[in-house]
Amino acid sequence: MKDAIKRNELFDNLVACCTPALSTLACASELHRLAEADRFKSLKKLFLDFGQWCTVACLNKITAKNKWIAVMYTLVFVIMLVLFIYISANLIMKYLKFLSSTDLTLDVQSERFPSLSFCNENPLKRSIVDSDAAFADIAKMLKQFEEEEQETRTTDDYGIYADNMSSQRLTRAKTMLRLLMNKLSDLDRIRGGYSFTDLVSECSFAGKTCTSEDFTAFLHPDYGVCFTFAIDRNITRAGSSQALKMLMTVNQDSPTDAVFDYLPTTESASIRAVIHQPGDYPDFGMNGFNIGAATQASISLSKFTNTRAEAPYGNCTNNGEDQDNYYSNFTYTFNSCQYSCLQRLAWTKCKCVDPLYKKSAEHTHCFTPADMLCLVGLVQNDSLPCDCFSPCNESRLKRTITYGVYPSAKYKVATGTQAQRGVLLEDQEGGREGDVSDDADDYENPPTTPLPKYTCNDGKLKTSEIRSTLGDAAANCRIAYPQFFDNPEYTIIQGWPCLSNKTCQACVMLTDLSTDRSAWPCSYYTYEQCIQYNEASTTGVTCREFFDNFDFIPTGVDIPNITAGNWEMGDGPSSSPCRDVNTNAGRDKCWMADACARIPTSSDLTKVADSHHIDAHFLWTADVNSSTTTCELSQHAVQAARTRSNPTSPARKKRAIVVQDNSPLTNTSTGTNTTSNSTVVDKPGFGSCEYANKNFKGASECIKWYKRNGLTLELYFGTLAVNTYTQSPSYTFVTMLADIGGHAGLWLGLSVVSIVELFTLVVLCCKILCYKKKSDVRKTSDEY
Repeated sequence: MKDAIKRNELFDNLVACCTPALSTLACASELHRLAEADRFKSLKKLFLDFGQWCTVACLNKITAKNKWIAVMYTLVFVIMLVLFIYISANLIMKYLKFLSSTDLTLDVQSERFPSLSFCNENPLKRSIVDSDAAFADIAKMLKQFEEEEQETRTTDDYGIYADNMSSQRLTRAKTMLRLLMNKLSDLDRIRGGYSFTDLVSECSFAGKTCTSEDFTAFLHPDYGVCFTFAIDRNITRAGSSQALKMLMTVNQDSPTDAVFDYLPTTESASIRAVIHQPGDYPDFGMNGFNIGAATQASISLSKFTNTRAEAPYGNCTNNGEDQDNYYSNFTYTFNSCQYSCLQRLAWTKCKCVDPLYKKSAEHTHCFTPADMLCLVGLVQNDSLPCDCFSPCNESRLKRTITYGVYPSAKYKVATGTQAQRGVLLEDQEGGREGDVSDDADDYENPPTTPLPKYTCNDGKLKTSEIRSTLGDAAANCRIAYPQFFDNPEYTIIQGWPCLSNKTCQACVMLTDLSTDRSAWPCSYYTYEQCIQYNEASTTGVTCREFFDNFDFIPTGVDIPNITAGNWEMGDGPSSSPCRDVNTNAGRDKCWMADACARIPTSSDLTKVADSHHIDAHFLWTADVNSSTTTCELSQHAVQAARTRSNPTSPARKKRAIVVQDNSPLTNTSTGTNTTSNSTVVDKPGFGSCEYANKNFKGASECIKWYKRNGLTLELYFGTLAVNTYTQSPSYTFVTMLADIGGHAGLWLGLSVVSIVELFTLVVLCCKILCYKKKSDVRKTSDEY
């Protein structure tokens, strides 16, 4: 109140001084000075009032009347304000770094089987290059390359020898070969390369046979004719049961003429392969790997995906939309961007582009030696003129390869299905005739030394065949009863056409029908007087045990006179009136006339049908007659049994692979999911190591050839767990604001209310400064 009265008095005195004698300008200046002083005092008062009622830390202490307290709290406030500004600046700088973090998630799900593309490391057959005029330029270049390596060179028409290092010469020779191959027509390149059956001798996927119709052929600039296996099928179980398995050959030479058929520029006898997702470009250069001859490769796959953050938190591109990409028909990759960039560099420097990579429509391929030298020195002397970024979303396959040796020292390679074997032998007009052992080292001149005496059971079905058709119990009989299965005195037909329902499911006959008619396969212990029946068998097997496991066909022997029981079930005579005879002589005479009597049977095998143990239709088709022996009958039975189990196979079965016609396979030429019940049967390469195959002269040669040229590949998912890496911002704008707000509250006590108060202070200051009229700063109630 006192200050207001004082100001009014000063104003009245000023008015009184402004007499007519005082100039108007001086009076106005004095009034302005008083108004400015009044506004300054109003601002000061406003700040003092703000310090009393605001929530900012220390301000109410700074406006205290005690100067020492005001100075101390002013110092504290300044220090806290400096710290807050420093920390806030660091938080802003941290945000501007656009930091990111990567999270890993693990998910188990079914996966689509990937594509496998493969080629022979050797692009062309040397025999065709040297003999066909279409390849004359390539043959000339290769000859000069060989002469240089042998130090007999006289000319260099292709610029291969501009460097003394052999590795550099090989690089230039390979590049020149690529340029010359690109000048050939597609038909010539296919003719000079390798067909599907040249490379693949046997193929199966998830246990079902696959054929050439399940592969797509394409031409590669470096490797010639290549093939891709792609199937639209999801794998629901990890492991080799859902694997793609192939027996492949690299064909360094042919077993029929032993001529080395590789180009001198080919460094290894191997298959070049790449595993990729459907829709990806088969990049042999960056993602390919080799499987060498004499190798067994097992490839286990696992999948992982990357989700990268976009700018400003990362450098990635969505499908290469912002890149000049020549691989637009394929899924975008970092490598495809670099290849496109390399082509643009080649076009700038060499005025042509490399046929190894895709190109734009206006580019032309290099083909001269000068072009080759320019391409070779391109990457060495120039950096790529563009920046490439990884895709924002990418799926990749990690492979783990284990290697073994194939084939083993004594393994006689068996290839393909029986239908494929039939195609091979048909081309050979039936193959070799006869029955020489597949183990012979000279099929053309088999050993003349006498072979061991043949027995009827030498041609019996294998234990593995019995186990697969009749079960374990029947197969185990061969181990439990060698006195029958390994005894040449007996002929055994196990399984169809034998109709036995006993444990071993086998019919037993005597081999030699001219033996003692009292011969019997087992011993009885219930005959009191008939000693010949107790001692007739040399097997030591009781008749009860024998007839529990076998059926006996008594051709050429006499059967026991067991009227009270069933001899086919192992029964003996349950009772005999001879036991009541008083004298020994009378009792013996009675036994010989009663239970000891034998019932004669015929030796004619046409009567076998009467036993009902052999299939009657088989006996009719086998043309069994009175001169047929039990051995011949057994051999007919084995042949008929094998034909019955696989109707399309020849009588002589080397290897059986069950082919089911309902396996879903993708027709890769059209990309549609079809059911493969095609009748296409591919030739199994050069075939198996067997006597009937005319491609090999003997078992030893066959094994050696496959050691030089053969390899196996097994491709499967080792796990269906997918590792997903997701990159995301780790420090966002909202996080920065939250951190700054937290520090503002910690160091200055600021809150949302404080922000409102500061805004109010600014409004009041503007009101005082902007209006000429003196503002009246009212006192608060505690000032009165």
